[in-house]
Formats: sequence, structure tokens, C-alpha cells
Amino acid sequence: MRKLLVTLCCLVVACSVQAQMSKAEQIKDIRQLYAKAKEKIAQNGKTAPDKHLELVLSNKADGAMPPSREVVNFYFEEVREYYEPGMALSGEGVYFMTRKYTCGDIDIYQEWLFDREDLGKPVFAYQCQQQNDGSQLESRYYWGPGGLIEMKSNDRDADAEGFAMLRYAQDFLEVFNKIANRNDSEE
Repeated sequence: MRKLLVTLCCLVVACSVQAQMSKAEQIKDIRQLYAKAKEKIAQNGKTAPDKHLELVLSNKADGAMPPSREVVNFYFEEVREYYEPGMALSGEGVYFMTRKYTCGDIDIYQEWLFDREDLGKPVFAYQCQQQNDGSQLESRYYWGPGGLIEMKSNDRDADAEGFAMLRYAQDFLEVFNKIANRNDSEE
């Protein structure tokens, strides 16, 4: 009985070590994909500026609301020139996206890295919010095939599962699809 218990304990420890290695390997792969995406963005800025879309939204001060400015950048591989009516899209071609939002004292920067195989699915998100005292609240989310792999944050109010970051990604990809697939010849 004692041998069985020791064997089971060793098996549980071995399985948990294997799971940790798998998690570490997944995060390593995501970091490598991130580095390649940043390199591609830098290179495309020199050779293929047409693979970048910048959306700027500004609001003037309105009563109690201070002026705001939001800049969303989409970096993509290729977008088909023509889509059949009714075709469903899921951020095809977008591999990286950034958002900068400023409103009064609020200053937020966000990034999303998308899976190259499962287009439109985020594998990494980053958020940084500048505080009035000069400090920064940062959150990093890593996703794999089974969902959230890891979340790192110095913000005690951060979304532990990253649902808000996933929703932002989905909403902005829908905007990208509408812009990229508009047909200016239609009335």
C-alpha cells in the first residue's frame, strides 16, 4: 500500500512538472511570435506601408467630459480585394493591433498579438495605464488552445481572465473587417 501511495505521489509530481514545462514552452513560443511581429512591423513600415491601417477617433470636450483621443493601429498580412456578400470574416490577416486612449488624466496603451494559424484569435495582450503619480499599471495575458495560460499584473483590479481584452480585440477586428471590406462603388 505504501509503495502504491509513493508511486502515485511521484506520478502527480511528474505530471505537474510536465504541465509547467508545457506552459513555459507555450509562453516562450508566444514571446518569439511577438518578437517576429514587432520585427515585421518595423520592416513593413519601410517596405509595405499599405499593410497598416490607423483609425483615429477624437472627441472635443463636452460639458463634464474632457477631450479624448483614441488611435487604433492594425497590422495585417493581406486582405482579399473582393468578398462575396454575406461572407463571415474574423480579422483575416491581422497579426498585431495596438490602441492608445487618452481622456483627461487617463492614458492607456494596449497591444494584441494574434495567432497565425487560428486567425483572429488573440494569443497575447498587454495593457499599460499611466497613473497620476507617474507609476504604471501593467497587465499581460497569454492564451493557448485551452484558454488563459497565464496572467501577470501589478494592477490588483485587473481582469483575472482577460475577458475585457478579448472583447476589445473582437470589437476592433469587427471594425477592421468593415473598413477593409467596404465597397466604395456601392451606393
